Amino acid sequence: MNNNLTHNQRKRTMKTYRCLGLCLATLMLLCSSADADVIITFTDDGTHTTAAFSGSVDTGPLGAPTGSGVLQPTSIISPTTGLFAYGGSVDRWEGVTFSSPTTGYGSTGSLLGQTLGGDEFQFNASSGRLELPTGYVSGTSITGALLFAGVTVADLGIAPSVYTFGEGQTISVGTAAVPEPSTIVMLLTGGLGLATYRIRRKRTLRNK
Repeated sequence: MNNNLTHNQRKRTMKTYRCLGLCLATLMLLCSSADADVIITFTDDGTHTTAAFSGSVDTGPLGAPTGSGVLQPTSIISPTTGLFAYGGSVDRWEGVTFSSPTTGYGSTGSLLGQTLGGDEFQFNASSGRLELPTGYVSGTSITGALLFAGVTVADLGIAPSVYTFGEGQTISVGTAAVPEPSTIVMLLTGGLGLATYRIRRKRTLRNK
């Protein structure tokens, strides 16, 4: 019975973190600008860390993909070398220059995580590699989240960093406090309102 209880508790915990991670990714997407940027935000609850990402990439300046394949392992970060990967079936761009004051965005080495749902995405500042979902259409929104159990943002030593690539596009890495459930609901409501406003404004401008 204790084993079943533990299993059920684990399932509930994973559902909670999956919901939180996807909520954070959705919030980031709704509240971000329309520019082709990607934002990665690390948050923790004092025990576990969630890394949510959202945004889009203009692949025009990058040219055609240099390859494709299945990214393994499926979720890994290496803050010291500037690696962030949410794996799966991807198109790959090699030789991308990521400009930043520092190569890394934290003080820890490689760490495997668990995917919480979302789109494939990887950037590696050290090797100059960018990977996006297979058949990715330039400018399409991507979102996703990873869970790193048993470590906090402080353990990872995450430091705010901005990487510039592809004619002024950016990948921003940072941290944020975990919002209360009521705050998440309010932010989602406000974000949806903002998104609706932007869509209507674009239509109005097109019709003028």
